[in-house]
Amino acid sequence: PAPALPRTRRFTPKEELKLLDFFEAYGNRYVSLAFIFSVETGLRKSELLRLAWEDVDLVGRWATVLQARKGRKPNQQPKSRGFPLSSRAIAVLLSLKVASDGSVQGQVFRTTANAIDCARKYALAATGIKNWHWHDTRHETASRLAVLGVHQEMIGQMIGHKSIQMTKDYQHFLQAELVKAVK
Repeated sequence: PAPALPRTRRFTPKEELKLLDFFEAYGNRYVSLAFIFSVETGLRKSELLRLAWEDVDLVGRWATVLQARKGRKPNQQPKSRGFPLSSRAIAVLLSLKVASDGSVQGQVFRTTANAIDCARKYALAATGIKNWHWHDTRHETASRLAVLGVHQEMIGQMIGHKSIQMTKDYQHFLQAELVKAVK
């Protein structure tokens, strides 16, 4: 069979608001904050769920996360990678820090992959949004950074890509962004 085409799905601003409204009303505040944080940072879901308070530097606006298991050999030690924290990502972290039991140790997003997956499925059914996957937040991050004029290599480093081609595959532009580019 032919190889699958890369995903090109981005959500529109209206869809983003619908998703955010749904996640905020869903009852698991970690899911709505994880959604915002994922769009801001481009973290993979597994990285997001492994993020620990010990690896977050709010003053330096930087965090470090262990590499995902996929692509690692069984006996290979995991690598870590750092990523910058936007003002919106810091606001999410501060709200979690205040809401937690006062401890700034352990898991930042105290939820599970299953909880996120269930919330996503319910959100799609409730909002009528089609063909949206949590992983699409990574495409959204790469695309937004590209629209802002961030260099390809920087985008790739921020979201943990090993090649520029992969970074390019994650960038998709909305019609409004393309029209604005030629005005």
